[in-house]
Amino acid sequence: MDMIEFKNVSKVYDDDTAALKDIDLTIKKGEFLFLVGPSGSGKSTFIKLLIKEIKETKGSIFIAGRNICKLKSSRIPQLRRNIGCVFQDFKLLPNKTVFENVAFALEVIGRPGYEIKLQVPQVLKLVGLHNKDQSYPHQLSGGEQQRVSIARAFVNRPPILLADEPTGNLDPATSDGIMKILSRINLIGTTVVMATHDRNIVNSMRRRVVELEEGELIRDQKRGVYGD
Repeated sequence: MDMIEFKNVSKVYDDDTAALKDIDLTIKKGEFLFLVGPSGSGKSTFIKLLIKEIKETKGSIFIAGRNICKLKSSRIPQLRRNIGCVFQDFKLLPNKTVFENVAFALEVIGRPGYEIKLQVPQVLKLVGLHNKDQSYPHQLSGGEQQRVSIARAFVNRPPILLADEPTGNLDPATSDGIMKILSRINLIGTTVVMATHDRNIVNSMRRRVVELEEGELIRDQKRGVYGD
């Protein structure tokens, strides 16, 4: 089953910058895909289009067979509930504990308290932070904070997880731990799309690599590597 499909998608910003040019791409359910390319190549635009943070200039984008380009604005929150997002900056709430940060993602979509009490410990165990549930973000290392943000993105068990430079601020050893968690989430069946500059991560994992350059798709390679 196709989870994500771009059909002839272009995005031109108001200053006439063409961020994406005629992108055709299909991502299967359960795939792990690296989106690579230099700054300005279109990686972040690709991710923003999937969560409808911005609107495409032309073309169609399908998620699980549904054309999200035709979604009414009132349906966008529902779309986003089915897509977990992890960013380079962790975006944690500083006055909430680890447990409360993760629980908040369920509270805002109206999940009942008993479900939150069940789900949050499970996902904290998955990311290796079950013993830090009462800690606050400032008491955690950068790697631990990113684990919390992954837990928050995944606690709703979304079918898609988007990660935009999730290891950008982390050292190699910590990055390795983050990648193991993302691989574990992928093995559960979640489709993972990760934008990254990190050649070492891409080359060590040997997953599908899609490379962008100045908005154009220049390479799509199964079990690929990232440059020299």
